Amino acid sequence: MPTGPESFDFLKPKSEVPSLVPPESAAEATAESANLASANAVTPVAPASSGERGRLGHYRILEVLGRGGMGQVFRAQDSRLKREVALKVMNKKFSATPNSRLRFLEEARAMAAIDDDNVVTIYEVGESDGTPFMAMELLKGETLERLTRSSKSIALDELIDIAKQLISGLSAAHRRGIIHRDVKPGNVWIESPSRRVKVLDFGLALASSPVDAFAETTSVIGTPGYLSPEQARGERLDDRSDLFSAGVVLYELACGKAPFVAKTISEQLVKILSHDPPRPDTIEPRVPRQVGDVIMRMLAKEPRDRFRSAAACVESWTIAAEAIEAEKRAAVQIVLDPTTHPSKSTGETGKRAAVSPADGGLWNDVRVRIVALVAAVMLLGTAGWLAFRGEKRIAQKPSVPTQASREPAVLASTLDVLTLSEIPAAPSSVLSGQQTRYRIVLANAASSDENDPRKVNANSRVIAQIATYLYPAKEPGQMLRGNRRSVAFPRKLSAAMLPAPGQNREFEIDFASAGITPGEYEVEFELQSPQGTPINRLATPLNIEENMATSDLVGFDRLRTSQNQGADTFVKRGSTDDFGGRPFIEIDHRSPSNETSELSHAYLRFDLSGLANRNETIGRAMLLMTLEPGGFKGKCTLQAYGVTAPLPQDWSEKGEKHLTWDTSPSKGPIDGYPFLGRIEFDNTSGQLEKRADELRLFGPGLDDYLRASEAATVTILLIRSSEGTAATKLVSREGNETEAPALAIRKRR
Repeated sequence: MPTGPESFDFLKPKSEVPSLVPPESAAEATAESANLASANAVTPVAPASSGERGRLGHYRILEVLGRGGMGQVFRAQDSRLKREVALKVMNKKFSATPNSRLRFLEEARAMAAIDDDNVVTIYEVGESDGTPFMAMELLKGETLERLTRSSKSIALDELIDIAKQLISGLSAAHRRGIIHRDVKPGNVWIESPSRRVKVLDFGLALASSPVDAFAETTSVIGTPGYLSPEQARGERLDDRSDLFSAGVVLYELACGKAPFVAKTISEQLVKILSHDPPRPDTIEPRVPRQVGDVIMRMLAKEPRDRFRSAAACVESWTIAAEAIEAEKRAAVQIVLDPTTHPSKSTGETGKRAAVSPADGGLWNDVRVRIVALVAAVMLLGTAGWLAFRGEKRIAQKPSVPTQASREPAVLASTLDVLTLSEIPAAPSSVLSGQQTRYRIVLANAASSDENDPRKVNANSRVIAQIATYLYPAKEPGQMLRGNRRSVAFPRKLSAAMLPAPGQNREFEIDFASAGITPGEYEVEFELQSPQGTPINRLATPLNIEENMATSDLVGFDRLRTSQNQGADTFVKRGSTDDFGGRPFIEIDHRSPSNETSELSHAYLRFDLSGLANRNETIGRAMLLMTLEPGGFKGKCTLQAYGVTAPLPQDWSEKGEKHLTWDTSPSKGPIDGYPFLGRIEFDNTSGQLEKRADELRLFGPGLDDYLRASEAATVTILLIRSSEGTAATKLVSREGNETEAPALAIRKRR
């Protein structure tokens, strides 16, 4: 069993764990024990026998494993059960502080509540002579931080296994309503020799304030490089915050470097909030695309764009692993196929039926949809992972010669008769996140068999390929780097896929814009030889427009009704009551099918006094709202109007100047007020509840209304235009200040 902090420094970063030298004598051990007792009061009972350094209750202190700011961790023996444990003990200084003492006990209770193979087990939580402690299982192995800093390599299957186990442990915590809040390599333990993953240190799991004494370096809960954007902003967290932090850990494990690196903590937080890291499979091309897809979804800026739960994330890792394994199997099958095509029957077990160009078969359709890599490329893209970062097993020579080693090279000059052209079908503009489809025509201008690429290269399985590139429109010839790989996986073309001389063949290529910064681009399709030599190119413009409905709100400033002179309330027809003190804002629509429903409108006031020259400075704006739990089931449509005179700016939520139906614009026709926009949403399954700022209303009407406003405050009227059996309820500033209605405003660049 390993001893000393080199194997058990799992409670504090490595720099906080001192190097321990075993005492040379029993006298030295006793002296060290006495020093520990006087400094931290963790060994109130003197050593009773040789080999122990003191006692704490029924635990014999045997060895110091680690030391941090709040206390120490010892290897100890439970004298009652005769088993060794890791004993985490709070030092005297911090145990005398109520908040620190409470935090220690909360951590212990949080960990003890989770019963899962991927979370460290807590045996006992207690106090001895006023000293809080917790006894947990004694682990062999090392932290993920130590593992990645060592010379050991991480194979693809081990990365996926670590990912699934880590997120499974978090899922177990989430099922208990516990958010870890400090997922990082130092809090992930790799047990030896089982390689089982254990999630450690829930010391921040139940912290209730966005300001805490964490590491004495920042006011935000967590470790800077692994914070989620919502943690960095000090906002309310849910389970998906842990998924972001775990994504950072796995990104670092896959690429060998962290996604958000900066010289200072403040710069690091800015990067977390506004920087999109390059995909892992663009940094390390041998990282499979499926791995990059899962990690990048975990790193989505907005929680709603990540996996809905840790369990769903584990499922995606499983699906990715299965897809990679299937590609490897398919690749091996193709590599072992003979060059010449056998008959249509499958023959011996394990051989594929092949189709010759004359047969047509699978490729007889005019349109061939580009959907995946050819299997040989899959082999290089997935099995190739095992070769990078020092993995030795891939270096073994294959026992069977590969197909590539027997195929003659395809000369680019033999492909000159092939040309690409586009059928205008794809829109030149799409919203960010949407998919567009291109139709590409490949023509064969060969005049005879002598210059027909299909005949000239008859002994080659792959004759040509189509690669897809993306360029910023203002920088022609320079590939986009950062948000998307500069080149998509090429589509390999066999002889059966090429058109006959004088004919053409049509391809459909789907292009996904998710993760690409909005702007003007050129999509380029390049016909290449199998070795990547360009034959000819085809470029088409693409304008990716910002999708306000799914924007990550980076660059937007939020002004809530809970700030300064802001206010929110609602009025009911026929009532003079003040509703401004309610924890919700109610909006209802009287419908012929529900005569008992009450007609009610909402009023939201925002303080814009700090925003000068609004016509020049306001770029885009959104009205953000949060649906109250149980606030509405079904489909709903809300409409917004900009209120102008004669409503006084200093109207009140309650008291003498509180709004009523008769003193508000609701009494008269509202058609004369500026229409700001509408929002339609569906909460049939309750998926929008407890999602802060999930309801977004935006449009040129809202932008223009705010730009034209001159008063210190603006008031927005909300009505419901759809029918329903109950009122729609939104969170008010009295319900939750951080989820109250907000104006998100982005200034002009």
